[in-house]
Amino acid sequence: MIGLLPIRLVICWIAVIYASLALLLFAALITFGGKEMGLWPAATFAFGGSSFLQLVLLFWFSVGWRWFWRRIPNFNEWLYPDIHGQWDMEIALGGANGQGRKIEAKAMIKQDFLKLSMTVIAPGSRSVTLSTVPKKDPESGLPQLHYIFLVTTNPEAGTASKSYRGAAILDLDPTLQAEITGIYWTSAETSGTYRLFNRRD
Repeated sequence: MIGLLPIRLVICWIAVIYASLALLLFAALITFGGKEMGLWPAATFAFGGSSFLQLVLLFWFSVGWRWFWRRIPNFNEWLYPDIHGQWDMEIALGGANGQGRKIEAKAMIKQDFLKLSMTVIAPGSRSVTLSTVPKKDPESGLPQLHYIFLVTTNPEAGTASKSYRGAAILDLDPTLQAEITGIYWTSAETSGTYRLFNRRD
């Protein structure tokens, strides 16, 4: 999700906040304990507070942001929906070989503030993430997920497993986060549609 933000601005704000906190702490130490502490120990202690800021940032990027998303649901529309969790999935096979046949699968989405990945377990195969790009549609402003994956089939008696790549464009529901839909293509010359239904804890 951080890719949806202006990265230079984010880095700039983090640097400004860190410098401001360090200078405020340094000024407080000099004002209230300068004679006993001295300039160099006060500066060392103040700028050593970077480890505290690093812990705060680590907490925010891993789980802290989700706390805000739950309490201020508008973040799902303003920035990007929180879709972390387990989903029921329906894969509709297109083309002459698929002929509209539908397969039930399970999708496990892992999402934090820095990255997003999806693992799909289907009968006879498993797919893992190669790359994901959270995006906002330039026209509608609705959230999308551009997703590249690697499918590995389960080995059967007398045959080895096979691997092939695929790509999908998924459209997300920014308000209810109840359903994800999209289309996919693979290097095995298959295509079709995805539907994911919210079964998250």
